[in-house]
Amino acid sequence: MPNLKGGKKYKAGKHSDTKAEFHEIGEDQMVARVLKHLGDRNVLVYCNDGKDRIAHIRGGLSKKKAFIETGDLILISLRTTGLDTDNKKQDRGDVLAKYDHELLGQLKKVEGINKNLFLQMETMDRTKVKVEEDFEFETAEKQESEESEEELDKEMLAKKHKLQEIKRTIERDLKQTNNVEDDLDIDAI
Repeated sequence: MPNLKGGKKYKAGKHSDTKAEFHEIGEDQMVARVLKHLGDRNVLVYCNDGKDRIAHIRGGLSKKKAFIETGDLILISLRTTGLDTDNKKQDRGDVLAKYDHELLGQLKKVEGINKNLFLQMETMDRTKVKVEEDFEFETAEKQESEESEEELDKEMLAKKHKLQEIKRTIERDLKQTNNVEDDLDIDAI
């Protein structure tokens, strides 16, 4: 394999030409976005159906060094209980795979995927996703607050210039009084 990256430590590193594989969504599986790490290989995720669930990262993923971080898109399988006759799904799941960032475009094209999964993390409020209209409203509020901050900055600059002007006049007055005292000879009196 040719050295296209360069650097003398290239030969010491591991090299692979494997591409990220796209994981198909099966029955009782769904795409989710990691919201928060809870500890003990558990994560809080926002699922494709709009619910929050707790998912457990299985040991095989940690051995493969697929680091799952906040904001990553993952494939989870929902846990079912054998005791219920309706076979209801609980609010728990298991992480099966992590989608690479290269595959997000391909994942967006899959039919039935919730578009809120692809929003930036800043638009997500704790564990619930904000409606896009609220996000636009917040940006309008931010613009108003930025304008008021600019006005406050201008007022602060004006006050700062006034204080500097007063300081200069005080220094000038002190110099004049010092000159008058130098002219007077106290011993001569």
